[in-house]
Amino acid sequence: MYTAAPFSAALDRSASDAVAIKHYEWIKTALERESMPATPYLIGLAWNGGLEAAIRGNSPRAARDYAQRVENLAASLDREAPVVDAVSPVVASPVMAAPLAAAEPAVETSPCVVTVPTAVAKPRFIAQSFVVAMR
Repeated sequence: MYTAAPFSAALDRSASDAVAIKHYEWIKTALERESMPATPYLIGLAWNGGLEAAIRGNSPRAARDYAQRVENLAASLDREAPVVDAVSPVVASPVMAAPLAAAEPAVETSPCVVTVPTAVAKPRFIAQSFVVAMR
């Protein structure tokens, strides 16, 4: 459905991750089209028990158990993540500090590191948790 690669390519981690992400996006889009929230639980439910069963609300118990484990794993990973999704170091040079130093007594300036939040795609994070849960 997502690749023309042979099934034997599933053993290649990068290939299987790419397919998993595409499947995750397909499930997420389908749930949203049905006006359902794309929560880790519902995505896990559709992943394991089928999209139609998740939408209709008649997934088998094994799929509901799997979805609960996925939800627990996603919550655990969210708790372990730093408060800011990701940071990238930005080096501030003495030249950048010069206007501030002019109003204050002369202070020797040196480069410092400032962390600046950057956006991180949550779907990839969640898709990776499904790959981990499946292995």
